[in-house]
Amino acid sequence: MLVSRKLLECYVNLDGISTEEIADRLTNAGLEVEGISTIIQGTQLVVGHVLECVPHPDSDHLHVTQVNVGSHVEQIVCGAANIAKDQYVVVALVGAELPGLSIKETSIRGVESRGMICSLNELGVAEKYQTEEQKEGIVVLEPAEPGSNPAVALGMDDEILDVSQTPNRSDFLSMFAVAKEVGAIFERSVSLPTLDGTEDEGSKTSLTTGSETEKATSFYGKVVNKVTIKQSPLWIREVLIASGIKPINNVVDISNLVMLETGQPLHYYDIDFLANQSLTVKDDVEGTYLALDEKEYTLQKGDLVIMNGDTPVGIAGIMGLGNSMITDNTRGIIIEAARFNNVSVRKTSTRLGIFSESSARFTKPMDPLGLELAIARSVQLLKEYADADGLEEVEQNEQ
Repeated sequence: MLVSRKLLECYVNLDGISTEEIADRLTNAGLEVEGISTIIQGTQLVVGHVLECVPHPDSDHLHVTQVNVGSHVEQIVCGAANIAKDQYVVVALVGAELPGLSIKETSIRGVESRGMICSLNELGVAEKYQTEEQKEGIVVLEPAEPGSNPAVALGMDDEILDVSQTPNRSDFLSMFAVAKEVGAIFERSVSLPTLDGTEDEGSKTSLTTGSETEKATSFYGKVVNKVTIKQSPLWIREVLIASGIKPINNVVDISNLVMLETGQPLHYYDIDFLANQSLTVKDDVEGTYLALDEKEYTLQKGDLVIMNGDTPVGIAGIMGLGNSMITDNTRGIIIEAARFNNVSVRKTSTRLGIFSESSARFTKPMDPLGLELAIARSVQLLKEYADADGLEEVEQNEQ
């Protein structure tokens, strides 16, 4: 599991404790911390302010820039099509080490260049975390102090612990559990969100849930009739990226954040894409269906499948199907929280070759109280960041 220090600091005070010390103490406590990483890779990186940008005298695509890097102004030749005067950019100074590249003073077609104005690709940021615009050229920052840390300006200044999952600590797939562990090790108080009773907030529901298999022991659903789709706040996007998850929109991001926090995966359905307000788990469905990753998978008897009437809408514990995904036009959602047989999920996940954040948790023992906790946290975050309204009571099906 990737443990974001920023997210961990939401629950436990880490003042005066280095990330290296956290890694050492967790390892001594019996967990395996395999390494510490950052989102941005590179040395001698600073925020630069482009004071001047003119065409190169001997090129039709290069530009010669004068960039304030804090202590002085550097001349840098840049080939990015989106470079312009007055931008705030990431500069790798002479002597910087980037992934696969050392920055040296050079002459480009007869013009001296000291440093490089960087794209996110050159900083080692995976393409899945970049916008289409960022993939095409240099990264442009919001105004920031020249010479300061560009990772802070980008919101990518997190430190990430790579914690290997040991068989006896499946709870360590929950950031709340990680916070309690770290709090105990360092004798620091832990402050988790207050959620008492919020999971059942709402009017009487018309949603029905059910299970036609003993491999789905608990199945909860909650209707949220109104949400507003928009970009998540920066802090949520930051911790998702640090945890290896691509931000999508506020509603999808909240479902992923709640999974990270509680260890309980959820699935959110677009309420308008369901033929009726009914969800049932079955294990006798056969056919080929398009999933959220835009790939087709063939289901066979024995696989756990979430059904909306006669229509499959999810591969239980693994991935939703494409016919009920959250889009920019989603106006309301149904939250699913369930407990599935971990052996069954593991078999289906392995056969289909789908190893998702969800399946990583469902294939291991999970907190029996995690369903209520995850729904309650969802309600709290959806109200705060997605204008959630029109809530209905939780519908529960237990076997």
